[in-house]
Amino acid sequence: MSKKQAKLIAVCSAVGGTGRTTITVNLATAFAKRGLKVGIVDGDLQFGDIAMALDVQPSLTLKEISERSDVDNIRLYYTNHPSGIQLLAAPTRPEFADIIDNAIFQAGIEATKEYMDITIVETQAGLQEKALEVMEKADEILLVTTPAMHVLKNTKLMIETIEALGMKEKITVVVNKAGGSSVMKRSKLVDILGVDRLVVLPADSKHVNESLDLGQPLVVTHPKHIFTKEMESVATTLTGEKTSRQKKFYLFQPKRLVGDNQ
Repeated sequence: MSKKQAKLIAVCSAVGGTGRTTITVNLATAFAKRGLKVGIVDGDLQFGDIAMALDVQPSLTLKEISERSDVDNIRLYYTNHPSGIQLLAAPTRPEFADIIDNAIFQAGIEATKEYMDITIVETQAGLQEKALEVMEKADEILLVTTPAMHVLKNTKLMIETIEALGMKEKITVVVNKAGGSSVMKRSKLVDILGVDRLVVLPADSKHVNESLDLGQPLVVTHPKHIFTKEMESVATTLTGEKTSRQKKFYLFQPKRLVGDNQ
C-alpha cells in the first residue's frame, strides 16, 4: 500500500463496554495477516487495554513521549508484537492521562502514519477533544455499539453529532455482542441509527473473553469463527484487497502453536 493510500482508522464509541479493544486488536491483526504494516495508538489514555489484549508489556508509552516531547523519535516508543503490529501504548496508570498534551498526542498519530500502511487509533468513549480531533483526521470511523437500547440511544446521539460536524460519511457502525437476548434485527438497527454501513458481530463472551485473557486475537485462534469472518470482511472492505492474498500467519504461545491451520 502506498503512502498515498495509507489509512487512519478511528475506533470509537459513545459509551464504554462496547468492545472497542476487541475490535481494534482483531482488525489490526486481520490487516497484519495481509502483509500490511499496522500501527495501533491506544488513545484510551486512562484505561487503555490494548497492550494486555496483545499480551505485550510496553517499557515506553505515550506518557514518556509527552514528557520528553520526543515525537521525532516516535519509533523508539513502539512496542513490537510478533504479528508485526507496532503499538504506541496508553499510560500504565489513569492519573498519567493528564500528562499527555493533545498536541503531542495528535503529532504522535501523524508521525505513526508516516511509517504505517494502516494506523488504528482507539479513542476514549464519548466526544472528548482528543477523540473528535482523531475523527476529523481519520479516513474511516468505526463506531462500536451493542444492541442494548440504552447504548443504541447514545450511539444515535453520537452519530447525529458527527453528522453535524460533517463527518457522517466516514462512519461504519459495528454492532458488537449481537444475538442471545438481543431482539433487534439488522434492518431495524439501520433504521434506528440512520446509517448505510453497518456490521453485526455475534455475541460470544466465552471465546472473546478467553482471547483477551490470553492476549491472542480471535482472528488467529479461531479462523473459522463467524466473528473472524466478519472482521476479515471489514478488513477486506477497508483495504480493497482480496482475502486470497493473506499470508500464512502464526503467533507463538508457550507449549503450542496457534495459526490459521488450527
